[in-house]
Amino acid sequence: MQLNNGVGIGMASYPLLGEDAQEWVSRTRREGDEHRERLLTGDGFGS
Repeated sequence: MQLNNGVGIGMASYPLLGEDAQEWVSRTRREGDEHRERLLTGDGFGS
């Protein structure tokens, strides 16, 4: 895990301006799932 300016853990800081906490959790989980799926299918490696 990496810290982002001591504000959040992971790839994004919590929350973006005007974003509800639950929306942020849902969005970051979805983005993480999509990223992992791209890595598993090889789409993230220029295939």
